[in-house]
Amino acid sequence: MTLAPTRFALQSHPGPYDTWPLTSALLHDGEPTRVRLPGYVLLAQYETVAGLLFITDYDCPFEEATVFTLYAADLSRRLGRKEFVVPYGSWSFKALDWLDARNALVHFYGDECWHLQLPELRWWRPAMRWHRLGAGIMTGAEAAALGLRHKAR
Repeated sequence: MTLAPTRFALQSHPGPYDTWPLTSALLHDGEPTRVRLPGYVLLAQYETVAGLLFITDYDCPFEEATVFTLYAADLSRRLGRKEFVVPYGSWSFKALDWLDARNALVHFYGDECWHLQLPELRWWRPAMRWHRLGAGIMTGAEAAALGLRHKAR
């Protein structure tokens, strides 16, 4: 089962946006951890069978980027990271629909949809596998049949 905890947050930064560092400290129950995540906004967080999945962005209206970072459950090491970014484009995160404990559909602005797989951890396997499914890949009926909250088009 995949849970969405709320005990994590990102540190806020004072001053003008253009002076902020590219990473923010991860807070656990309000206390700083040794972990720094890219971005300034924690969009979502999940406890998964593979570890803790954090979804962050830079809160920039000009170039929307979304970053997925997977950490071990005890925050001892980063297991994987994927950045969705393109200059003057949008990778604005919309929703994540879990299909089972290891597979999810990730929806972005413009009906872009990707499949995220969290394979069983082995030293020779990546912690996250990504496959582009495309834009507008499902009808509303197809999404409802899969039990998804959000449809891809």
